[in-house]
Amino acid sequence: MLNSLVSYSLIKSIYDQESKDYLDTFIPFLLMSFPKDQLECSMKILPKLICEKFGLKIPQHALNSIITRSIRKGYISRKSNICYLNEEGVKITSDILININNINRQVNATIEDIRRFMLNNYSINVPKERILRSLVVFLKKHQETLLSYFIPQLLQDTKEINDHSDKLERYLLEYLKIADQQKPEAFNTLKQIFYGAIISTIINKENVNEANKGFGKLQIFLDSNFMFSLMDLHYPDICKPAKELFALLKKNKFKINVFDFTIEEMVRVLRVYTSNKQKFIPGIRVDTIYSSLRNIGWNDSDCIHFISRIELKISEMGIDIVNTDFDLSKFEIDKELYSKLSQYKKEQNIFGQKHDILAIEELKRIRKNRPQRQIENCIAFFLTSDQKLARFNLIEMEHRQNSTVSEVVSDRVLTTLLWLKNPEWSKDLPWEVIVSAQSELLIHREVWEKFHENLIRLKEQSKITDEDISTLIYHYQRESELSAISNPEEVTDEFTLSEIEKSKKRISQHIHKKILEQKVKLEKRQIREIEQNNKEILDKIEAIKNKIKQESLRKAKVKAYLVVFACIVSIIVAVYFIKVDNALFIFALLPFLGFELNIMKIKDNLLSSFFKKSYENKLIEFDLSSEKQ
Repeated sequence: MLNSLVSYSLIKSIYDQESKDYLDTFIPFLLMSFPKDQLECSMKILPKLICEKFGLKIPQHALNSIITRSIRKGYISRKSNICYLNEEGVKITSDILININNINRQVNATIEDIRRFMLNNYSINVPKERILRSLVVFLKKHQETLLSYFIPQLLQDTKEINDHSDKLERYLLEYLKIADQQKPEAFNTLKQIFYGAIISTIINKENVNEANKGFGKLQIFLDSNFMFSLMDLHYPDICKPAKELFALLKKNKFKINVFDFTIEEMVRVLRVYTSNKQKFIPGIRVDTIYSSLRNIGWNDSDCIHFISRIELKISEMGIDIVNTDFDLSKFEIDKELYSKLSQYKKEQNIFGQKHDILAIEELKRIRKNRPQRQIENCIAFFLTSDQKLARFNLIEMEHRQNSTVSEVVSDRVLTTLLWLKNPEWSKDLPWEVIVSAQSELLIHREVWEKFHENLIRLKEQSKITDEDISTLIYHYQRESELSAISNPEEVTDEFTLSEIEKSKKRISQHIHKKILEQKVKLEKRQIREIEQNNKEILDKIEAIKNKIKQESLRKAKVKAYLVVFACIVSIIVAVYFIKVDNALFIFALLPFLGFELNIMKIKDNLLSSFFKKSYENKLIEFDLSSEKQ
């Protein structure tokens, strides 16, 4: 098992030292796989030898390309199905062997440091072999996400995605964060392994030579979860990679959009914050936007003010709002799709499912219902942080079966693809996405809600006191303990009572006294009258915005038709004065000069431009008047 980790680190090392060509990176592994003290080997057994020695599975088509490269460079020769190792090839293997020994020492030292970290911080003595297994599982989990785009057929036919790690993997993530600040050698070793593992997946691409192929003109439509990260509504370590990816997309001149019904979905999510916030406690990180907003310190007025300005904020970010005139509340979802999506996202409500299905359907329409084979030229896709939605789209809409590009692309996949195409563009962004934005370190929302219900019920039954609740909630390991649980059914009354007793034993008398002095009771349920008042304000805001939208659209249509009419009249007058033959000659010449006379296209562009300008101006006026009030 150590071989695969060393191999990954060696891949990154060779890639950096050589010409940064992916095929050239794998040549030393071919040369090193020849049987000991033998200079010849059958092509049939080379894949097996590479796998046994380095833990790398190289497809036959890729191996053939690597062999051809090696022959051109003079490292090997070939007769029929037998490869012969030349003198230059032997020299390469000697140099690589020295590198392997150095990497082996670095990896062993890092594994030992992780073992000591777990022993000192969590009082568990984990064998090195188990730590190695956890590292390999951690790497494979992220390799599989990318492999699903290179070879969709490899994706297992399962609806479940394990978003949460076991305790050992969670300790590894904690180690990574500490190593980033305090252990540069170990941190660089693990980072080298991670990037090598990512590069190793490229060998599964059907045409490795196209790995560096650039993106064409693409439209990217952002999902609500990604939008929330861009607008700083998630935890900072989740927002940072999203914002860096967004900057990279703008740098590469992608056309970045958001559907109007995605904004409607964002507003729907935010509207219920006022009635959900009491379930979440500042300082306890749960995997939901309501918890992050609670930790930010949002109150009801913050929520209302944000919703009233949401379109303006999005426009200021340089994101185009695409108006579809769809109403999610009236959109009828296909029952079969609803049933399938529910198997992947059991916790999602009907409005969220309507949004996801509608986004996919709109992307199909934009692609003109044509299958797309290359992500670089797929016309458009829907960018999401929701791995379950991406998996649903890939499997249930037969992209895996047909080897086509999904309408939904996860931010992790896009980040990694951009890095593979040009590592200098995104630098360490893939690493930050994996390490900094780990949902595994957050408490699952359903687990927390069950835990919260247990505390309230046990308190009402007088089985626990406020003191018990304070002790449990503010225990320094409380968040870590709950984040290791993925099944809410495990959070029983017995579990809660047991954890309270454990917390009491772990906390010293001094800390215990300090907690008692500063204890915070669970917040009471939101007063119904306040919620109703907030609802009325939000309804009024939505009514005003809809009225502004309709009025802006009406004015935009009038202006657009007037301009088009004026253009037509001008053309008729011009034809009259310059004579028909000359006019025909000029019109025939226009396409060669780069001008296209398309009245309907001109009308649509004018309509879009007039509407956007009028709508934004009206919203600004509304915002200024509301500020004064």
